[in-house]
Amino acid sequence: GEPGSGRQALAEAAHAAGSRRAEPFMLSSGVGSSPTYQELEVLGYLRHTFINSIQNEPGVLERAEDGTALIRLGDDAAPGLLQTLAEAIANGWLRRVGCTVERPARARLILAVETATPDLVAFVRVTEAAVFRVPPLRERLEDLPLLIPALTPGLTRVGARRLERLAAHTWPGNLPELQSVLARIATRASTADPALGAGP
Repeated sequence: GEPGSGRQALAEAAHAAGSRRAEPFMLSSGVGSSPTYQELEVLGYLRHTFINSIQNEPGVLERAEDGTALIRLGDDAAPGLLQTLAEAIANGWLRRVGCTVERPARARLILAVETATPDLVAFVRVTEAAVFRVPPLRERLEDLPLLIPALTPGLTRVGARRLERLAAHTWPGNLPELQSVLARIATRASTADPALGAGP
């Protein structure tokens, strides 16, 4: 799914509803960082693996322990990272970058990706992973009456005219853009029209 479409919220909900809810929920920054950094963040590393690495550092997958690890990957993910993750799932262990010691890999792994790259297709085939597409906001505008109070608790309802205007927008920024717009609307209307009835 696209960034901002609600992938993290869905992963958090899955974690909270499952048997691992008492365990850690860890997530990577992932997209926007270099492929090398993505690998270090996910797998961890030993000190002196690179300049300024002054201590051993566990990765997101290791720090999740028996919980859930949400790993956000761009299309430029480090070569071989998905293969390494597939091996960790199959074997139940992983190695930090620069290390030969095998460490337990017990966390439930959730990947948040934007497109089905060849590496991702191979990963799904090998691991038999379940795949869920989170549609962008423009494809689920019927959810606006539910999303508005969830994103902005101070808004109890939105008038029909304003809802029509919101539904006419394409929302390229997805949920963060909607939340920003709702915050501005709430600020402008907080004294004159708290319920946001028929305002422009």
